[in-house]
Amino acid sequence: MAEETKEQEAWWRRYRDDLVIAAVTALVFGRGLFHGLVESWDDQRFLVDFEPVRSISWDHFVTLVSGPHFEAYQPLHLLSYWIDVPLFGPSGPAIHTVSLVLWIGAAMLWRRVFRRLGLGPRAALLAALLYAVHPVQVEVVQWATGRKDVVASLFAAAATLSHLRSERWNDRFAVGALVGFLAAVLTKSIVLPLPLIWLAMDLVLERRAPRAALLRQGPAFVVAGVLAWVVFGLWRDAELVREPLAGMGRATLVAASYGHHLGKALVPWDLSPMYPLHRSAPSLAWWLVPVALAAAIGATKRWPRVRLGLVVFVLWLAPVSNVVPLYFEAHDRYVSFPLLGLALVAGAWIDGVRPRRQMLLALAVVLYGGVTVAQLQHWRSDERLWVRATRVQPESFYAWLKLGEVRRDAGDFEGALRAYERAIEQRPELAVGLGGLFHTLVLADEAELRLTPSRADAYAANLLAVESDSVGLRRLAGTMVQAGYRRAALFPLGRALDLAPIGDLRLGQATVVQLDNGNLWLAEFYASRMSQVPPPLQARFLAAEAAEARGAADAEPGAAPPAADDAEDVPEEPSAEVDAPEPAPEPDAPGDQ
Repeated sequence: MAEETKEQEAWWRRYRDDLVIAAVTALVFGRGLFHGLVESWDDQRFLVDFEPVRSISWDHFVTLVSGPHFEAYQPLHLLSYWIDVPLFGPSGPAIHTVSLVLWIGAAMLWRRVFRRLGLGPRAALLAALLYAVHPVQVEVVQWATGRKDVVASLFAAAATLSHLRSERWNDRFAVGALVGFLAAVLTKSIVLPLPLIWLAMDLVLERRAPRAALLRQGPAFVVAGVLAWVVFGLWRDAELVREPLAGMGRATLVAASYGHHLGKALVPWDLSPMYPLHRSAPSLAWWLVPVALAAAIGATKRWPRVRLGLVVFVLWLAPVSNVVPLYFEAHDRYVSFPLLGLALVAGAWIDGVRPRRQMLLALAVVLYGGVTVAQLQHWRSDERLWVRATRVQPESFYAWLKLGEVRRDAGDFEGALRAYERAIEQRPELAVGLGGLFHTLVLADEAELRLTPSRADAYAANLLAVESDSVGLRRLAGTMVQAGYRRAALFPLGRALDLAPIGDLRLGQATVVQLDNGNLWLAEFYASRMSQVPPPLQARFLAAEAAEARGAADAEPGAAPPAADDAEDVPEEPSAEVDAPEPAPEPDAPGDQ
């Protein structure tokens, strides 16, 4: 009996901290387990539309590993969905549950890494919890497509543990570390700096000679170099790499990237899944951030674990620091891996001192965990997520664009139009905003006027094809008017008049023609473009409005309004038929790497 009790106590001592990590992390993220997928942002195309992740077969395996998908080559990320999607379908609760279990496993392994790096039991536990429940991890754990970060973290932790157990460059632990590193990069390319982090561990903590440390990481550097070349090629082909800013702008953007992400790690109250597309040089004041980091690294020689943590933060953020200018300059989830360095700094700060500092770090874990619980509510639905994004980042073009898409698909056409208008305000030169707004106008007309079948996709594609051609726009408007559209038809007609304005005389003639044809709504549009409506024409409008009111009173309830004859404003008659191209796919924001 006594021996059994001792065995139970030994088991408890061995796994107690793992159980604490599992319990706390599950408690923090458990609120989001029953949320659905974020179909407006990659979950649809990754998990619903992409057949190879939905069923297990040799052909699908070959498809997943034989080439890039979704602007990246991350086959292990896609293969991870074979754990749950073939069994439960693209189910939000099933996917979230599996991701949370994998995340808990990763946090347990990182606790062991912290112990191997010399932190005491309590410091390692608190550091792992800080990493696991930090608010920036909401996007990683709660976003189904964010599983790439979860699985990559699991592989990276296992690889780092194996590295810390190795003695030579070619022993079995070193080989295991290399295999784990390769698996991590094939899940998420942000793991590429891991060999540099191992080198820093050897130099700072183990105090190996630089030459010996470099030789030890030789194979990993070769693998990382080849994979970095492949990743850069994929980014470039997918147009995720932008032209660098001129002069000092490029370097200042890197400094600003470090400042932004360090700020989100320390003060994560206003996180957003999407940020604006800035392409102007940031303020030179951002240089204070890398200068401060360099000074802190130089000043912590007596505290090697603090120094190592700062170096880990700097290295792990490097791939997404805009050294290679990225399409999206910032993403909060980019902080997920660099946060490990800051967690190590926090653990080293409290290790081996009086309990007061440990209590402060425990309170920080509680505070961050509470913010994480609050942040989960924004992921309950697509609309909640993008409403949050537009409130936090009102200058983000893609956030407004996504909100417009979500509201349009839900039938809230007026709300969608407001969102698209805000998107166009931010980036008027991007045609995708105009296309989304016009698509919504067409759907709204079809719903109000009961027009079938839907021509929204074809008309939107047509608009994008002729957006700078005033003649093509007039012809599109004429075709739509003849098909019975009203409000939507005025959009290309208005753009045509913006591109090729006409004077009040011809606008007045067009107004009279439409009044004679009984198209009061179209006449009002032409009159609205005039600098001044002459009194005789105003009288014609009053008479036409009175006639329309009498006609509406006599019409049967629910009767559809008659289609107008045409929308032309010049003698040249528009074509009654427009060859509409095939529906274009819905444009997406470029995927995350």
